[in-house]
Amino acid sequence: MKNNKGQALIEFTMILPVILLLIIYIIEFGKITLKKIELESNMDLIVTLYEEKKQDDINSYINQNNIHISYIKENELTTLILTKNIDSKLPLVNRIIGNIETRRTIYEKNE
Repeated sequence: MKNNKGQALIEFTMILPVILLLIIYIIEFGKITLKKIELESNMDLIVTLYEEKKQDDINSYINQNNIHISYIKENELTTLILTKNIDSKLPLVNRIIGNIETRRTIYEKNE
């Protein structure tokens, strides 16, 4: 009879770093998903402020939350684009995803 305990230990130590790395990346993508949901929530507030024409409040809010905002105006439609940098510590995440973004188009009646 052979003793396979040594072989199992070596196989475990070879696969452990891969499993740990996979778990870390899953956690990181979960954090990115939460940031995307938070950015959608920020968009709701910014749209409300935009409709009330409170540009100073919008500027203050985006500066406090480290968000970039841009506008695209086409006739009576205005598209607000919010962008936020991810700042991940993991090597490939910043290269693959980089920034998260959300858009909202608003109809503005010209009076």
